[in-house]
Amino acid sequence: MIIILVSNFIYSTVIALMSNLIHSMIVILVSNFIYSTVIALMSNLIHSIIVTLMSNHNFYIILDTYSNKKSFSNT
Repeated sequence: MIIILVSNFIYSTVIALMSNLIHSMIVILVSNFIYSTVIALMSNLIHSIIVTLMSNHNFYIILDTYSNKKSFSNT
């Protein structure tokens, strides 16, 4: 009887520890996946915003130089 109780206790303790371990591993993996996905999306968003701003900036510089050339040629 005592052996059965002790073995049941050890068995349930091992199962509880294993399930906690597996649960924590799953949580860590999922949180890492979500974290990396969010970081990737944010970096893509920031990159596209920077590219858009730079292209707009270059576009305005080209327009500015073109209008300056036209004004210089008009004078």
